[in-house]
Amino acid sequence: MRVLAVVPDGNVLDILRWTARWNPELTWDVVTIMPDALREAVDWTERCRHLLCDYRETCSYPQDPVPDFLPLDGLRYEAACCGINSPLIGNWFHYHESTLDGMASLALELSDGAPCDIVVTWGERGWYNEIAANFAQIYGLPHCRLERATFPGMLVADGTGLEQGKCDLSDVHGSLWRQIRWNVAGFSGISPRTAFDRWLSVARWQGIEAQPRTTLGMARDILDGRPSVFVPLQVPVDTNMIFRTSEVCRNYDLLQYVREKYPDHQIIVKKHPADGFTCPDKLKSYCDEWGMTLVDMDTRATLQTVDQVVSINSQVIVEAWMQGLQPEVLGQPAFDLPDEPDKEALLYTLRFSYYIEPHQLTEILRWIANR
Repeated sequence: MRVLAVVPDGNVLDILRWTARWNPELTWDVVTIMPDALREAVDWTERCRHLLCDYRETCSYPQDPVPDFLPLDGLRYEAACCGINSPLIGNWFHYHESTLDGMASLALELSDGAPCDIVVTWGERGWYNEIAANFAQIYGLPHCRLERATFPGMLVADGTGLEQGKCDLSDVHGSLWRQIRWNVAGFSGISPRTAFDRWLSVARWQGIEAQPRTTLGMARDILDGRPSVFVPLQVPVDTNMIFRTSEVCRNYDLLQYVREKYPDHQIIVKKHPADGFTCPDKLKSYCDEWGMTLVDMDTRATLQTVDQVVSINSQVIVEAWMQGLQPEVLGQPAFDLPDEPDKEALLYTLRFSYYIEPHQLTEILRWIANR
């Protein structure tokens, strides 16, 4: 099976290289975007082309006025990022003309590639994924969006391409959950809940980087005796924050919401470890002004000591479910089904069906291509 993959950077290229080891039946034709991908090994690909496109930079001064080219089709994410306005932001994206050069170069590289069976992209938005999705649509090719899943070492393989506004999760939930309950009880001789507790207790969730060592005692030390609510912030330019929100669509809005709804609670705030946009001084000043507790602690320990979690659509929501909490969800995360009140059932679907192990990629791509 021939896969045409659009890879944003060297980090993702390394992830696909590892995944390719477990899927020898796949033949890879890869196009990379950022220059750092040039340093990574590509011996696992049949063909690899590098655009070497420095398509954006991050600076501490406010964003430039929206360029005239942004309303063009394929730049919805870039236009939305330029429209972000928050008092907590310290760094901003700045786009330059190489974006247009990259779009033209990528379209040319895709059309010049060998015939393929499926197009694979990584993440949701960005002009490079829009171009790839448009290419797949024009040529009638199936499109799969890959991304890291909450559970360690696993991937999201979504057959709706850019996923916007929908996902495959609802298709695999329901009858599957009933089947899983029967399988667990029938083959293991134990109840589904007991089996759930066993894998939940040892599951270590995915972290973008190592979080600070935090014991439960250390986490409890920050509590002041009031009911506590944990507020995990997100990267302001994350595509989930851009496209999968409702009235509360910024970290600043989230803090305002929690402050007004939980006036008698101790509000514990954590900045996303990968957030290079929120100004640390501005965030600390805001938390100090309103008596919030700003922490830099391991999320797992924090979740085991707080009473409530409020988030827009962070994957911390999944971690909170794993701890038996019922977090307040203000956005529209792709991993949630709001009409499914049994989040234990939803966790089963995520862990055992919707999320895949690397060696399952061939199987899921074939399923997407043939449906």
